[in-house]
Amino acid sequence: MEFVVERKDFLDALNIGASMAGKRKVLPILDNVKIKIDGTNAQLSSYDSEIAVSKSVDILRSSEDGVFLVNAK
Repeated sequence: MEFVVERKDFLDALNIGASMAGKRKVLPILDNVKIKIDGTNAQLSSYDSEIAVSKSVDILRSSEDGVFLVNAK
């Protein structure tokens, strides 16, 4: 999967998610930031055992839709 976004927008969203992940981890899956590509939107989400944060950024171009996890560290 390949997608193109504005660097600043993506890094801002990724930093929000990364700051949340791994603080009080219960499950290894919580060390990740979930990225969901849907049309012209990328939604970055991160969770701990109690709360979630989510941020959307506009996509300039993508090869396909999909969902994947990126290690926050």
